[in-house]
Amino acid sequence: ISNTQSRFGGSSLNPGTGFASAPDAADLEPGSSDFCVECFFYLTNNSAGGIFSKGVDVDFQTFQLGISSGIITLSLSTSGGWHRNNSSYQSTSAVIINNWHHVVLCRKGITGAVFYNGNRLNSDWATIFNGITLRNTTGSLKVGYNARTMTPLTGFVDEFRYVIGEVS
Repeated sequence: ISNTQSRFGGSSLNPGTGFASAPDAADLEPGSSDFCVECFFYLTNNSAGGIFSKGVDVDFQTFQLGISSGIITLSLSTSGGWHRNNSSYQSTSAVIINNWHHVVLCRKGITGAVFYNGNRLNSDWATIFNGITLRNTTGSLKVGYNARTMTPLTGFVDEFRYVIGEVS
C-alpha cells in the first residue's frame, strides 16, 4: 500500500512492492457468466506489467489485462495453454504515463468490451466473448500483476472491483 499516489481515499496498491491476490474459489470463475472487472491505474513507465489477471501461469490462465510497451493488452483463454484456443487483443494507442486511467473489462451475454477512460477500445472487441466459456483455473485473482509473464505493474492500482453475475 502506498500513500504516494491515490485516485481516491489517500492510498493505493503499489504492485512494485507487492501485488494483491485472492485465492482461487468457484465464485471467482466467470466461465460463460456475465462479469465486470474495473480499476484505476497509474503508470510510472511504459514497461510490461499486469493490471489484473486470473490464473496460475502460462498454461493455466483465464484472463489477463495488462500493459506491454505502453499498449493495453487483453488475453483470454478457453482451454489449456495461453497461446492455444484463445483470443488476444491490443489497444491502438499508448497509455500516458504519470496519469490516472480507468479501465473496465466486461461481458454481458455474448458481447464483451474493454473501456479505457470511458471509451470502448477497438469496436471489433465486441465479439470477443461470442460463444466462449472462459477457462476455469486453480489460480488466484491478481491485482497489479501478470501471472503469465510474472511481472508487476510499474505504478499504482486503486479502486479495484470484480463482479460476476448481472452486469448493468
